[in-house]
Amino acid sequence: MSLAEFLGEEERKSGLMIVDFSQIIISTINATFRPTEELSVDLIRHVALNSIRFNVLSNKAIYPDIVLACDRGPYWRKEIAPYYKAHRKDQRDESGWDWKVIFEAMNQVREELHLIFPYRTIQIQGIEADDIAGVLTHQLWHKYDRILLVSSDSDWAQLSKFKNVKQWSPIQKKWVEPKHGSAHLHLMEKVIKGDSKDCIASIKSVSDHLMNFRDTRQKSIMQKELDIWLHNPVEDWATDEFTINRYYENLKLLDLGLIPQEIQDKIMAAFNEPRPNGAKIFDYFVKHRLKEMIGRIGEFV
Repeated sequence: MSLAEFLGEEERKSGLMIVDFSQIIISTINATFRPTEELSVDLIRHVALNSIRFNVLSNKAIYPDIVLACDRGPYWRKEIAPYYKAHRKDQRDESGWDWKVIFEAMNQVREELHLIFPYRTIQIQGIEADDIAGVLTHQLWHKYDRILLVSSDSDWAQLSKFKNVKQWSPIQKKWVEPKHGSAHLHLMEKVIKGDSKDCIASIKSVSDHLMNFRDTRQKSIMQKELDIWLHNPVEDWATDEFTINRYYENLKLLDLGLIPQEIQDKIMAAFNEPRPNGAKIFDYFVKHRLKEMIGRIGEFV
């Protein structure tokens, strides 16, 4: 029994790494292939495993507990905001990529990782990787000496409010720093100005502006206004109910500390499930003819 256990305290662990699974796989596919190339599950499996291996190998000495955070729609946010990520399908259709094959391969590889590899591979219906990163960071920051977030998503930068949390962008290959040097101000600017990539309009516009009025400019927010709004509670500067309501609507969508309790419970339950010990990795590599990876098994565990 450790001293911490004897004293009734929970023993701290060394490091936790949370990897944005979909983002690193899709960005690797973009970097490896051209949209006109014929893709297959076998090709995508190979590049996906290599990308995961690289990230695990680079950081596992310091962050030995590894979570692969996966998306699985339709997302809960769309139930309260139907406009949320409304343009994603159109953007995919215009990209030229064979998304049917890509998603089929990602789903298959994700299931294989869940069953065989010694990681916590978390995928829950209606929940995004953002939710998994947000809940685990808020729930576990005090139980680990350090937490590494592997994602280029700027939404995750708000989690750096915890001093032992860092974010690495595998796409830009650099550390992600919150805007204005503050995780809180980084989040507040997104809440106020909206987030076009997720189809979230600014608080001066109607909620579904970017979905239904995309050819019409949003009402501009002057820098002088923003400087005041960032540093003061909304009730101190908003003069109308519309703006206050829009502020809290955006906050609910963007603040990873406000995820509904039932979703938090599902994520923590998945985190606490037993994970594979990696004993079947060799057979898995043989089955899928991944010969060059057989000698690198130690880099996956």
